[in-house]
Amino acid sequence: MTDEPETIVVAAATRGRSRMFRQLLASLGELSPPEDAVLRFVFVQNDPEFTIGEDVEAFAARTGRPAEAVHEPRLGIPQARNAAVEAALGAGANWLAFIDDDETPEPDWIARLVEGARAGGYDLVGGPVDQRAPSGPLTRHQQAVFDYFTRMAREREAKRTEGRQATLHLATNNWLCAAHVLRHHGLRFDEGMRLTGGSDTDFSIRAERAGFRLGWVPDARVSEVIPADKLSAGYCFRRARDQTMAKYHLKYRKAGAGARGKALFHFLTKGLGGAVRVALWPVAGSYTGLRGIRSVGVGVGWLRAALGGSSRLYDRVISD
Repeated sequence: MTDEPETIVVAAATRGRSRMFRQLLASLGELSPPEDAVLRFVFVQNDPEFTIGEDVEAFAARTGRPAEAVHEPRLGIPQARNAAVEAALGAGANWLAFIDDDETPEPDWIARLVEGARAGGYDLVGGPVDQRAPSGPLTRHQQAVFDYFTRMAREREAKRTEGRQATLHLATNNWLCAAHVLRHHGLRFDEGMRLTGGSDTDFSIRAERAGFRLGWVPDARVSEVIPADKLSAGYCFRRARDQTMAKYHLKYRKAGAGARGKALFHFLTKGLGGAVRVALWPVAGSYTGLRGIRSVGVGVGWLRAALGGSSRLYDRVISD
């Protein structure tokens, strides 16, 4: 007599990106789970105007795998993620995986993610996201920004794969958690971080404090196309600024503390260092210049957060 197969629930939340969501469904239909597991799917609609029920029904009919469409009317990424958690636990999940609605997994993605978690004895794991350019020609500046994004992603991945990153902050763009620890600890995404971004980082930090074993699975790969409207220096600045404000909230504001002196120091040092790099762009190249723009964004983010500003990183839907 053999044990019953484990249930892996793959979840994704979506808001107003119907084309990307349908592309995700097409790629998820090609997934191959581990031999001793079965797949289920949970898709959360976090948009009152864009409905996903028919697409999910067609996906289930085409793949022969159970798929549930959940409507979360409260706008916010952590709200949508928590709706997926509850649906997965209600479906008897042994593992819950998250992927973003603008990504494409490799066919062996979920098998490698689960096998990596099992082999390492991990409760929560993540994997890499490969960057892909949008279709059509890019301007010289857009190509420079794309090259910057891909180089930064490779450097981050190398640090994690080689164990050079002391703390793993695991994003839900390629994420797997053992359902039993979710049930036991009752850990959920912080719904106070509705549009700021960073609720998955916050979850990762609290999970480690709660005793979860965190790991990295370098061969469980997904990819994402970077939309053309993100390939600009302005977006690099805004993203660095808003991510820094979200991190300030996690480290200081949630703990009831402040760091205005440190914020002023970082504003001055990051801003000055970034300005120097930007000035060197014509000589040192676009990567140095864009890192400078990012540093300026980080400095501004420190100052704005210390003065009470909040990130609105996910206030606007980018692409379709």
